[in-house]
Parts: sequence; C-alpha cells; structure tokens
Amino acid sequence: MSYFDLSKIAEKIEEDKLGMKRMFGENIVVNVENQAGTERVGVKSNGKEWRSKMKYDYGFISCVKGEDGEGLDVYLGPNQEAENVYIVHQNDPETGEYDEDKVMLGFDSKKQAKEAYLEHYDSPDFFGSITEQTFEEFEHLVTSDKPSVKERLPWNIKDKRKKTHLSKEAYFKL
Repeated sequence: MSYFDLSKIAEKIEEDKLGMKRMFGENIVVNVENQAGTERVGVKSNGKEWRSKMKYDYGFISCVKGEDGEGLDVYLGPNQEAENVYIVHQNDPETGEYDEDKVMLGFDSKKQAKEAYLEHYDSPDFFGSITEQTFEEFEHLVTSDKPSVKERLPWNIKDKRKKTHLSKEAYFKL
C-alpha cells in the first residue's frame, strides 16, 4: 500500500520546473508576477503609491512587448480552455487617453473578462474598451515571427489612431 499519490508528486515536480509560469495552449507561456490573493504595488506618475489585491493571477507574455516596452500584460482567468481572448484597452484615468493593453486569458465571456479587469482598479475610468478574438488568432499573433509589435498586435489602438486619425470610439465602430 502506498501512502503517496505518485501522480500528484509528478504534477508538483512539473510545477516546480515551470516556477511561476503557466502555459496556455501549446505555445503561450505566461510569467506570473502576482498570484491571486497577493497584493500588487506600484507608484503613479504623481509619486503616490497604489495597491491592488489580486483576484486573478497576473503576469506577462515575455515574447511580445506591450505599449510600455515590457512584456504584454495578462490576467489569467479560471478556464484554461476558454475559446476566446479579450484585450482590454486601458486608459489613463486622469487624461482619458489610451495607456496600454491588458490581455484577459481564461475568461468565458467579454462580460466576465471586463468584470475581472475592473475588480483590480479603483476607478472605472481605467477601462477604455475591449476587443475579442479567438484563442487561435491570439496564439498565432503572439507566436508569429514578425519582428515588430505594430505588426503582431493589430488591436493596438494608439498606432491605428495615428494612421487613421480616428477617435478610439470611431475606430471600434469600423
């Protein structure tokens, strides 16, 4: 009689090998910076500290750069088999201008993704809009060998607005 569940031990070894990483699909590795239940801390441009209790794992996809030049930010929902991906186009709440994108992986609907996003912010003014695409489309974009962010992330509002001179609202009505 065995007192150990060997399958659980094997799973734990695999988790330890990945460290703070989670796989989505076969090709997307998300580096988890803040696990659900922890507190994320930062400093605003005005020097004031902010804090957010994480309801979902939060991290980044390192092979794709976001608007801030760092890995593309990602919130990880509960459904690793979700068919769609939701990209929140975040605004600077003080200016109302586009700031950066936050990818919502593992959420079952646009509504669930938006609610999960808003749970992490003290103002709804951070939320600009949301784009939906299939997981397959997203996976193809982020694993593509195209060199630039502008080519890889067609939902990048800032670049589209510069090229078309459309407001964000007008762009999403196209």
